[in-house]
Order: sequence, then C-alpha cells, then structure tokens
Amino acid sequence: MFCVLNGVTCGAHAPNMPRKTWQKLMWDAVSRNEIEAVQHLLNEDRVKTEIPTLKVWRNEEAPLHLAAYCGYNDILALLLNHGADIDSFNVYSDGYKVTCIHFAVYRNKVGTVKFLMEHGADPALVGKWGSTRGDAFDFARQRGLRSLITILRSSTPDDDSSDNGFKPEVVDELDQITQGKVMELREKRSKLQSELKKLEKDLAQLTTNVKGSEVNLECSVCLTVPQKNILTCRKCDVLLCHACQDQVKVCPGCRSNFDEDLPHRNRWAEKLVNILHGKLD
Repeated sequence: MFCVLNGVTCGAHAPNMPRKTWQKLMWDAVSRNEIEAVQHLLNEDRVKTEIPTLKVWRNEEAPLHLAAYCGYNDILALLLNHGADIDSFNVYSDGYKVTCIHFAVYRNKVGTVKFLMEHGADPALVGKWGSTRGDAFDFARQRGLRSLITILRSSTPDDDSSDNGFKPEVVDELDQITQGKVMELREKRSKLQSELKKLEKDLAQLTTNVKGSEVNLECSVCLTVPQKNILTCRKCDVLLCHACQDQVKVCPGCRSNFDEDLPHRNRWAEKLVNILHGKLD
C-alpha cells in the first residue's frame, strides 16, 4: 500500500528506481516511524544493492541518520541488517557532517547511543553540527549531557578515569571547570592581542613623531648623546650619562644632592635614542 500511495512499484519489478526516489521515500517512512513501509522499500532490488555501498549520504536523504536522530532503534536495526554502514556520514551543503552516533548524542537519545555502541559504532569519528563539533564524547561534553559523558568515557579503551580516584560526577565537574577556564583564557588572549595591536600602532606613531621632531637627549654635563645608561634626576628632567653622574655630586638643574637621592635609569630616553639612530623601526 505504501508504494501504491507513493506511485512506486514494489519488488523486483522496479530495479531502476532512482536513488533519490527511494532515499526520499525511505526518509519519509522513517520520519513517520512506519516500520512496514521501510521493510517494503528494503525489498526493492535497487535498495538492496545500494544501501551497503553508501558511505556518504547527502543533505536530507539519510534515513539511517534520521532514525538515530529520532531514536527509532527498530528502524535502525532493519537498516543495519540490510547492510547500511553505521559509520557513514550525512554531509550537508553548509559544511555540517555527522554520523548516527553524533545525532543520537546531540539529541540525548541515551538508549540509541547504547544501541549504536553495541552494534559497533565508532565514537571517535569527528563531526560538526551547528556550533557543536568533535567526536561523540566532545558532543556530549559541549552539551553538558552527563549520563552520555559517563557512557562514552567508559567506552574509550585508553581512558583511565575509572582508576584516577575521582567519582564520575567529580570528573564531570572538573571537565566543566576546565572548559570554563579554557574559554576564560581565550577571552584574555583575545583582549591582550587587541591591546598589543593598539600598542604597536601607538609605537609606530610615536616613532614617526620622534623622527620628525627635535628632541634633546644630550647629557647636561658633557653635552653628548649617550647610547646607553641614560640617567635622570628624580626631582627634575635633567639627563646625565653614566660617566658624568659618577663625577658630579649635585644635579646641574635643580641642585639636589645625588648622595641623598641617586638618579634613576631612563629606559624611555634610551629607546628614543635608538629610534633616532635608526635601530628601532
């Protein structure tokens, strides 16, 4: 009756049914959870031949993935028994791609996830659906599905969380804290990168301004421009080279006693000297 209503001849009399036709009919039957209709289509020669060969399903023509999305385990079993590839990808034109287990995890279909795992689904395959991406465990973690996190973690052969001394709920909480810290660090990094770009822009402007202006960087005693170890009086803006500071006891500008208040090193003045001498681009 299903094939009659949809204008398709059943059985071996329709060997040339186009792939898109039977995929669409199958998709419609699965969406309505019509097991008998699915079985009718599985009896078609073309369907029997093509189902085991499909490693990639395009757009909304993947009944296998729809069954996983809806949690229809009986239909999944039918399709798998007829050779459908449990790890085949459903690929979309917008770049999204998922396997059955990605969809089952995304929809929090715990029973279907267990069913797929029992039938050999590979949880390590990487997929993408919306903002969620990664393997099945990543899907569960990003959506905060604790029961599935526990199921998928226990299925990982090299996972040693059962021997780390923590209860599963503690491990889940630590995972969430770690994810939060990662996001916090990413935000800080983004902010620092933005500030660094601004500083680089300011430095470039400062370099231009300094090169185009008259800046007095001479030692106030020997009247030479020191290349390094430029000192400044702490009470005024007078500059001194290191050699002259050792010789004089008072500031040439404000006459303050250097024995009581030693000049400090002026690294900013040293940078300006380097700019003027073309050492800093």
